[in-house]
Amino acid sequence: MSLELPARPNFDHLKKQAKDRLAELRKRSPAARLADAQHALAREYGFPSWAALKAHVESLAHNYQFDRYTPEAKRVLYFSRDEACKRGSPTIEPEHIVLGLAREGHVTPERVRARIPLGSALRDPLPPTALIPFSLATLGVLKRVAAAGARAGEIRVADLLSEVLR
Repeated sequence: MSLELPARPNFDHLKKQAKDRLAELRKRSPAARLADAQHALAREYGFPSWAALKAHVESLAHNYQFDRYTPEAKRVLYFSRDEACKRGSPTIEPEHIVLGLAREGHVTPERVRARIPLGSALRDPLPPTALIPFSLATLGVLKRVAAAGARAGEIRVADLLSEVLR
């Protein structure tokens, strides 16, 4: 069974769903844990883990001002998602933004190597349709970018560059 998140999901409601699921699981298996219920619920919503589901819901709850990003900055975020997908990452990490910046020609290969250690683990690629939320570290970068953009007007690639490489 596959569930679909509402347009504006509420994390408190999801926690209640997980507790209800735990009660159901304990009827069949008294040793069931909350983490088991959370994981099962996250998988039903199409996420690899409860943490990924939480990060996705939190990214929707905050105003990261994506509508104020320049087309070039939006492309960098699109490429960062693509890089995460190709590397099999369940979340978009700050290093994926660095790779997106490199694909757009804003970062040299030397800076990429300095930010991403050689031999970083590559996993099997994810399907192109996979939901890949921003990690908590990336959400922190996006919050700082949004705050800087609120003062400057539009959010440019330079704003992403300065935050992700700080």
